[in-house]
Amino acid sequence: MPRLIFLIACVLILFPATGMADVIYLKNGKAVQGVIYQEGKYSVKMRVGKKGIPKTFYRKEIDRVVREDKEKAAEEALLKKAMETISDSKRELIERLLDANGARESMQNVFTQIIQRAPEEGRDDVRALLRVDEVIEELIPVYAKYFTETDLRELIAFYKSPTGRKHLDSVPKIIEDTMKVTTKYFKDKVASLDKAP
Repeated sequence: MPRLIFLIACVLILFPATGMADVIYLKNGKAVQGVIYQEGKYSVKMRVGKKGIPKTFYRKEIDRVVREDKEKAAEEALLKKAMETISDSKRELIERLLDANGARESMQNVFTQIIQRAPEEGRDDVRALLRVDEVIEELIPVYAKYFTETDLRELIAFYKSPTGRKHLDSVPKIIEDTMKVTTKYFKDKVASLDKAP
């Protein structure tokens, strides 16, 4: 499960929706096009260029913001509202769960590997893009939507239990074995179809 969460987060971060462009018009006359991924009281964060490099623009330098995708803007407004209504205790429980289930550590390890494998000249850009704490901040409302504080406490207790630890240790092996079994199944199936008259 933690790896699934990580993969979803990676897809959202590394492959922002194509064809959608927001525009920030600055007071100095410049216009910056990209995909806005966070809008706050004092700043707007946008992914710019083909690499989706995150840039922060402060309200005092912004003339106006034009969003290309109205549905996306409405969805982000709901997400922002949800973030504001999450209690500090629930937020802390979600962060504890993401530590207990290994999501944070797994994400950090994968991000570190990606950064190390990136070409030297682009490493800073990749590092700026892959920030675990920012990804976790984006995941908090998702968890808050589906789990109560009681659910979160029970999940934390499970992942800290011997059975929970065993589950976390076994999942990668189960996925690997599942891939082997399904690959063999499809190879055998294709081979039997090839032999059929």
